[in-house]
Amino acid sequence: MLVYYQWRPVIHELVDGLIAAGKEASLFTPNGPPGAFGLYTLPGASLGSTFLNEFVCVRFFIASRA
Repeated sequence: MLVYYQWRPVIHELVDGLIAAGKEASLFTPNGPPGAFGLYTLPGASLGSTFLNEFVCVRFFIASRA
């Protein structure tokens, strides 16, 4: 939430620009601004591979901090 608060003006500017350009559908994809905060998978991607990717990345992140 702190990251969102810090970048809120920029994020809202991007979202407003996407809506003005008629590309509001990209808001709910990994390519849109919310993709930085939410886990949006690509169409057709299995949730199993998505879970594995997140699990491995988080484990690597935790291990690198120890």
